[in-house]
Amino acid sequence: MHPACIAGYRDYMKSDFEAMFHRLAIDMDKWGETDEGRKLNSLIFQYNEE
Repeated sequence: MHPACIAGYRDYMKSDFEAMFHRLAIDMDKWGETDEGRKLNSLIFQYNEE
């Protein structure tokens, strides 16, 4: 695969992941006050801190 294609594909995957994560964040706002939501939020926070 051509390096430019790989870079473009990586950017595409990254933007796709960011869109997915954004949707997840919106969904989490809805149930973030539940026990499951708090657990998931703390897991994501730990992951981001690493």
